[in-house]
Amino acid sequence: GQAAPTDPLSEDAMALPRSTLTSGKRRTYPNRSTFQAHVCCVMDPAQVPRVLELLQDGPQFQTVRSWSYAYRIISPFDGQVHECSEDASDPGAGEKILGLLTRMGLENLLLIVSRWDSGPTNRLGTELFRCINEQCKDLLRELQQAVRTSFPPEELLGGRADASSAGTGRRGTEDLGELFALGDAG
Repeated sequence: GQAAPTDPLSEDAMALPRSTLTSGKRRTYPNRSTFQAHVCCVMDPAQVPRVLELLQDGPQFQTVRSWSYAYRIISPFDGQVHECSEDASDPGAGEKILGLLTRMGLENLLLIVSRWDSGPTNRLGTELFRCINEQCKDLLRELQQAVRTSFPPEELLGGRADASSAGTGRRGTEDLGELFALGDAG
């Protein structure tokens, strides 16, 4: 096997967030706000701004009003635990996303919610959190199902399937598989 990359922003290291970046279904709620959740595997906080740029540069995201996100990372680069949440223009939103990651016991994931809205800022109140929570949970549940479908349980339970990832340098889906094999937090 090849040595792990030492620079979190190298092409090799960024291949993981890029290859695992997944967006949920965009949904407009009765409150006329539209939300979409996005998730990917990250190994270092330095990768987070790059992932956000990747998303924000997409033509379909030019009118997004708010990008709130959170991550929990145990970095292979420095062995430290990094936790962070960003509310953007939705006070408390990042904290709610971080709370969800924590309750579900998920690590090395960046969870982002983009929100489109033309109404006055802060008009949603606590409804904002309900929408964000629902979007994140739906996306994580979808991924959980996809992972279960793609990987037989014995492969997930048997730890890393080294043979299948040997030489590819990409272990994104197996890492997701391990994350989601840890159990369902409702």
